[in-house]
Amino acid sequence: MVYLSPLGKIAIVHIGKTGGTSVKAALFPYYRRRHICPYQFEHQYPENIEKLSKYQLFDSHIGFSVANKLGASMITVLRNPFDRTASLYHYWREVESDADGPVYAKTLDFDSFIDIAQDITVVKLATVNSQTWQLAFGATSEYRDTNIDLSEDELLEKAICNLEKFAVVGVTEAMPKFIEKLNKRFNPPSPIIPARKNITKSRVGSGELPIRIRRKIGDLVYLDLALYEHVLKKYIL
Repeated sequence: MVYLSPLGKIAIVHIGKTGGTSVKAALFPYYRRRHICPYQFEHQYPENIEKLSKYQLFDSHIGFSVANKLGASMITVLRNPFDRTASLYHYWREVESDADGPVYAKTLDFDSFIDIAQDITVVKLATVNSQTWQLAFGATSEYRDTNIDLSEDELLEKAICNLEKFAVVGVTEAMPKFIEKLNKRFNPPSPIIPARKNITKSRVGSGELPIRIRRKIGDLVYLDLALYEHVLKKYIL
């Protein structure tokens, strides 16, 4: 007899620096370790999704296109894009890695980091309307390349429509409400308890950023901001 978690099969579409690691930690007790998918990134997922049928909990930086094939209840958390961008920069400065994105964060001040975001692929994928792209398609450059002819309005609408297929949608700034919605939707035998994991130590709120830098961030995240405001109105307020 195959063991099935009381929560069923769940795929966390984990957008970086939104609290996804904390969400996984809250759900972890309801799953056996061998039923938790070890993959963290889209490129690790096989083309034949059936190979992952033994897993019941997915917490990966995957987009809608992959998550929707898993046969799982999808959940996700978005974040104010100004705060998320600042958090990502400081997180990359703190991690041990000196490759990819962290190397730019560790060698540049925040102002300069924002300036190069459009030109450096690894930074662009993590910052430039990344929440919209991940929820519309995926988190890799291939999705951006193959959908280059899509208008910005069409891209945003795609992300908004895809969110309708999620079991639970929340925002970092209202995490207790997200946990409340998880409990209501999945009705676990014992309540899901909030957890706090992978918290960036050097946190700077968007309200602390100079207007000049906020304006430059705005040029990178304008679709994410529109998507975030939609989520606030439809799922939170």
